[in-house]
Amino acid sequence: MDKLSLGSMTEQEIYEHVYKWYKADGPNLLQSMRGNLDAEYLQRSEQLVESLPEPAQAAPNDMYFVFQMISSDLLEWAFNATDDNGISMGEYARYALQKKEDEIGFDELFNFLRKSKLFKEFSRIF
Repeated sequence: MDKLSLGSMTEQEIYEHVYKWYKADGPNLLQSMRGNLDAEYLQRSEQLVESLPEPAQAAPNDMYFVFQMISSDLLEWAFNATDDNGISMGEYARYALQKKEDEIGFDELFNFLRKSKLFKEFSRIF
């Protein structure tokens, strides 16, 4: 798979790639960054990774909340980390968020994110 194929992926497929990477490789990367991250941020990031809904159970607003966390908050520490396809977590997240924003608009995107079951526990900036 190359980066050009990102455009042919569904939101579900993008989330599956992100989910698998954060569950398999995320904990090791996060531990290697332990000395460089605030302790509370580190703990909340670990909790969010543990709380990621399985792809088959993830509601669309949960997927987009996770994409937002990669783009600008608790999962941003892996923004530049790439999976086996050579696509970074940030590329997946930004692509999905931009596509959704183009579809429903900026304000509606954030209203949509607020409906995620993860929002209340993990949001700090909305």
